Amino acid sequence: RVGGVAEKHAGGRCLITYGGISHGAASDSLQYLMLDADAEDGVLSGWTTPATVGEGPGIRFGHSAHWHEGSNRLVLVGGSDGSDLLRDGDDYHCRSVYLLRLGTADEPMWSWETVAVSGDVSVAKDIGGRCHLSFLAGDKIFLFAGGANVSGASGVLHLGEPGAVRCEASSAAGTPPSGRTSAIGVRAGPWFIVHGGWCYGGGAAGDTHVLQLDTDVSAPITRRRRSGAAGGGR
Repeated sequence: RVGGVAEKHAGGRCLITYGGISHGAASDSLQYLMLDADAEDGVLSGWTTPATVGEGPGIRFGHSAHWHEGSNRLVLVGGSDGSDLLRDGDDYHCRSVYLLRLGTADEPMWSWETVAVSGDVSVAKDIGGRCHLSFLAGDKIFLFAGGANVSGASGVLHLGEPGAVRCEASSAAGTPPSGRTSAIGVRAGPWFIVHGGWCYGGGAAGDTHVLQLDTDVSAPITRRRRSGAAGGGR
């Protein structure tokens, strides 16, 4: 499948996957794989589909997910319900946030929770659409681009107590990358590196951008810098 997410939970012993496009349609498949560094192939068990309660996200692709230590939950954000990267389906943006609590020995059922996002709704409608980029820093999720309109907007979700999420515009300075979907992003120490992607009307992009983060994750993200631009879609 393409456009799904895979995230390790606390301790790194459980790899969780959700959604993606498979056989021409978006999926709502939730599975996990138990990992064990002592096992010969690093895997303790085969793929398992957990029993869940609560209203989940439904079919979804191009979303993002992060394990949040503070709430001990998986946070799933945005994406789309379409079956094509740009031509169909609705974008949910970052106003669509779900929390997933894993089962325990006492409560084996995994539980979905819907979150009402407060804050700057005008920003929320432009970030977190299909194939956006995101990263977690402490109690913040930074979101960039994505969506069928290929927005170049960025913003921050502040994670409070379980069920409390607030959105605000990004305070990053500098010139941001152009709007795009399906870019590659990686967190490297105090940097977030963005490369490539697809720019509607401009095709594939080959440029690289670097976002410098404040070393205090409770402080705003500080500035954005462009480097080594190459290729189309600028």
